[in-house]
Amino acid sequence: MKNNFAGPPIMKEEVETAIKKMKHGKDNISVELIEALEDFGIGKVTHLLNEIYDSGEIPTDLSKSIFIALPKKPGATECELHRTISLMSQITKILLKIIMLRIRNKIKPEIAEEQCGFVEDKGTSNAIYILRTLIERALEAQKDVYLCFIDYTKAFDRVRHNEIITQLKQLNIDGKDLRIIKTMYWEQTAAMRIENKTSTFQDIKRGVRQGCVLSPDLFSLYIPSSETGVDLDALDEKLSSLQTAHRSNQKRDRFWAVVYLVTVFSNPTGLIYAPDKCKQLVKLARKHNVLLVIDDVYNLMWFPPSDPTSHCPIAPARVRAFDKSTDPDFGAGHVVSVGTFSKYLSPGIRLGWLETSDKLIAKLTLSGLAASGGSFNHYMSKLITWALKFGLVDQHLAKLRIEYKRRMDKMCDVLENHLPKGFKFVRPQGGFYLWLEFPKNVDTFEFAQFSAERYGIIFIPGVLASPTDGCYNCARLSISGINEAKIETGIKEFCMAYKDYCMM
Repeated sequence: MKNNFAGPPIMKEEVETAIKKMKHGKDNISVELIEALEDFGIGKVTHLLNEIYDSGEIPTDLSKSIFIALPKKPGATECELHRTISLMSQITKILLKIIMLRIRNKIKPEIAEEQCGFVEDKGTSNAIYILRTLIERALEAQKDVYLCFIDYTKAFDRVRHNEIITQLKQLNIDGKDLRIIKTMYWEQTAAMRIENKTSTFQDIKRGVRQGCVLSPDLFSLYIPSSETGVDLDALDEKLSSLQTAHRSNQKRDRFWAVVYLVTVFSNPTGLIYAPDKCKQLVKLARKHNVLLVIDDVYNLMWFPPSDPTSHCPIAPARVRAFDKSTDPDFGAGHVVSVGTFSKYLSPGIRLGWLETSDKLIAKLTLSGLAASGGSFNHYMSKLITWALKFGLVDQHLAKLRIEYKRRMDKMCDVLENHLPKGFKFVRPQGGFYLWLEFPKNVDTFEFAQFSAERYGIIFIPGVLASPTDGCYNCARLSISGINEAKIETGIKEFCMAYKDYCMM
């Protein structure tokens, strides 16, 4: 991302362009009124917008919106059969329209050429025409046509703000533009209006708004991290088949199987499981009576936000948080969270901790090793206990988070500036690892051998991190043991090695 203070001033011409197709806003200020004031009115609006743009502070009235519900079909009575439209101030609309026009050229290359929705000069009619043409040609050639229709439930409402901001950062848009978008989404409030009655205003924590000029572009760019990780449907099917085979040996007071996962800043991808996915994992564990062992060794290594005033959530939710004892189907608890001091104090410590339900803790304390020895690591346990009491571990963690964020930012910045087109990665929000996707035709195992021999650059090719020999065009990069200067030099040489490799 560019410097927080980067961004050209808003010009009167931009304001004039933005208001051309505006309609009435929630403040009942018509575009005709602004236009009637001619150059004087445009000048006043431009001055106001520049004050907001330069400060990054949006007045409370301008960050508010009113939601109205429109039925999807006549006679609709259920909530699911309505869509909400956001009514905003005209000044807010003008500002967001200007931001949209500024960033659109950077968003456009990220959108697939085949996409018709939310794309200028394209629409549903184009998609229908293409589909009809394909079907007609397939019929002429006597070939089958297979169609897949996917309907995303409440798609606009499920966009997570922190992820969309992360993806915008990768486009290197001006810092002031990004700040306005962040402020607009993280400090927005909204009320619901039904039959001329308006509710109290509430904070909005998720989603892009129907009726906002920025929403279609942001939604097109959005790629949620929850689409990665374990396939829950496949896991459900696998557990069902295994449970049938082991049913005769199962005991009521025991879990018949253990599922091991790393759900926060995982190795090798650095991905984070979304809250919805964590909830589904807990439901599956209860359904099949299995124990989820979650390796939470990286969850404390989240990166602090670049902007100290940011309201972005920092520490991702863990699966353990969704195994609530108040749930009617809680049972004895189905999640064990495993932590370790080795990742951020010293690899040789060999000391960690478990978090789980009281019932499972009671069973673990009956372990012969714990009962007879009193502890698994006496001396180191005492040292770490006092370090925790004096706050030394928290202080050390705070320093590490800043240091690792600098390293990761350095790696991402150099990759963005030196890699050719065709590469993809998501800027991690914590942990040690970055998952880099090469163009489809690149075998990273072969390239890893080349870069090690010619440049002395070593990384983990994706195939070595895949149980199915997949991810052949991916690589895992790590920041854990290298300082910023070496990262910068190493990544530049990594990029040079790739260009040299392509010349072979």
